[in-house]
Amino acid sequence: MTHATRYRAAYSLIELSTVVAVMAILAAVAMPLVTPTGIERLESVARYVVEDLNYARSLAVTNNSLYRLTFDTTNNLYYIEHSGTNSALNTLPKLVTRSGNDTATRQYTYLARLVASNNSIRLVTVRSATNSPLTQLEFRTFGETTQTTATTIWLAYGVGTAARYIPVQVNPVTGLASMGSITSVAPTTTATSSGS
Repeated sequence: MTHATRYRAAYSLIELSTVVAVMAILAAVAMPLVTPTGIERLESVARYVVEDLNYARSLAVTNNSLYRLTFDTTNNLYYIEHSGTNSALNTLPKLVTRSGNDTATRQYTYLARLVASNNSIRLVTVRSATNSPLTQLEFRTFGETTQTTATTIWLAYGVGTAARYIPVQVNPVTGLASMGSITSVAPTTTATSSGS
């Protein structure tokens, strides 16, 4: 093997720099395809909220008792707990997907910890159909809610004019939750005269 052959077997600094630059460009192009957008995160969190609402409803129907969700917009969380008279049901079923802050009687959901939301998904407000603010939603034994009108839980992503909102609605008769459409219009957070 000659000196020239040994020298050719190694990569030059220019060749290595070119490979690194191409890989960086490919990574930059592929990253948005892997990382969910804010809208995708907002929809994922809304689906999670729908599932939790339907879970609380199913507990009420299955156990023939009352179960309540309490919403805390300040701390961007809500929790599920038994609210009926049978104290034997106060201990909730253990779920592997729940928060480490859960207690035996409360299951917490911190929106900032869902789907890598990085504190970008917020619980904006919870409203009745008459636009009255609510902090709790309770499910009865047939799955219906204690509210006489529909309940809407508003979630948001972003701030200012770039903010996007999504409603999660709960039918008062069936207790079933469903996800609405993304909108750029913020929910009304002041009660109307019909809601007072």
